[in-house]
Amino acid sequence: MKKIFLLLMLFMTIMSCSKNEPTADPQKPTPPTPNPTQDQIIISGDKTTLLADGTDKITFTVKKNGDIDITNDVKIKVNGTEISGNTYTSSQEGSFKATASYNNLQSNELLFSAVKTSPSSLVVKPSKTTLVADGGDLIVLSCVNAKDNTDYSSKVVFYANSKEIKGNIFKTNTPAEYTITAKSGNEQISPVTVKAQTEFAATNKVFLELFTATWCHYCPFGIALIDKAAKNERIITLCNQSDDNLTVYPDNVTIKQFLKISGYPTPLIDRNSKQDIDARSSSVEDILKYIKPAANVGISIESISEKQTITVNINVAAPQNLSNRKCVAILAENKISAPQENSSNNQHNHVYRASANGNVWGENIEIKNGTPASKIYTFPVKSNYNVKNCEIIVLVTDNDNKVINAQRCDVDKSIGY
Repeated sequence: MKKIFLLLMLFMTIMSCSKNEPTADPQKPTPPTPNPTQDQIIISGDKTTLLADGTDKITFTVKKNGDIDITNDVKIKVNGTEISGNTYTSSQEGSFKATASYNNLQSNELLFSAVKTSPSSLVVKPSKTTLVADGGDLIVLSCVNAKDNTDYSSKVVFYANSKEIKGNIFKTNTPAEYTITAKSGNEQISPVTVKAQTEFAATNKVFLELFTATWCHYCPFGIALIDKAAKNERIITLCNQSDDNLTVYPDNVTIKQFLKISGYPTPLIDRNSKQDIDARSSSVEDILKYIKPAANVGISIESISEKQTITVNINVAAPQNLSNRKCVAILAENKISAPQENSSNNQHNHVYRASANGNVWGENIEIKNGTPASKIYTFPVKSNYNVKNCEIIVLVTDNDNKVINAQRCDVDKSIGY
């Protein structure tokens, strides 16, 4: 009996110890034994597509373990051929593969391509494709989204034959063909070609000046004609408001009296009293008939507003020596509100504001050996001006103050011959 009891106690002790031992869970995997960290190098590029023009480039960066830059210490190969440095250009279209090696480490494969056209929808748009190589004519460059015409000009850098252009105005004294490109960040936009030539070329325009007044019962006919004519780039328009509740300057009276204006509305062509037209019956086509067949004077304008001053840089050019001519610079304003008799349209455009230096008839200019005559004028901005709505009008006249050619541009804009 005693032996049976001892055996029973031994069995219970063994079973009790077995319950305290940990048991493996068949549903729970055994965690792997961790391996030591292995070094890795990664190659990346600042773009995936570049222009195949031999100029645009992709710049590579190589990092070790994700954050240590070792670009200057590695060997980089493109399509199996080692390159010098960390940039690559191509004159040929195609697909490329870049790799990097560092000691015994090999990088990933970076794929990129070269194309003949820009991968983006941005395009360079010159205001014209030909200019006179005299340092006075100019091309205004813009960069827009071809899909929605959004202007990105202020966000890109322009280049002419790979040389950076200050701002967006291109002009030169050297006749040649120029490749104009633009860069947006690291992306280069498709190039365009412009030509600078020795042959003189300018666009002749006609100057239409309306003498009107807000109290005038028939003047809405003249205002409607001016508004229609101003939509044509070859017609330069000005409203000379006289004797009314808009601001009237002594200049308005001086011009009116000199041209012997006796009634309103009077539309006059090129400040020639023999070239007045009927405000009611005349059309835009009637005005365009007064454009001279050949342009012998070119006018370029660059304007900028700063604080309370508008500065205007003007170049007047001709294919030969030119004397006995005058340059007239005028500040005008659009979208001025004032009640107009017999009209529901109370908005007035192209309204005369001031002549440069208070000189209604301008200043003498002289061109020698085809070299442009330059003038710089400033217009003080008065409290009743809205600079955003202002424009610059430039006339070149003869000694009788008749207009030979005319030009205009909005303030903070530019235009060539």
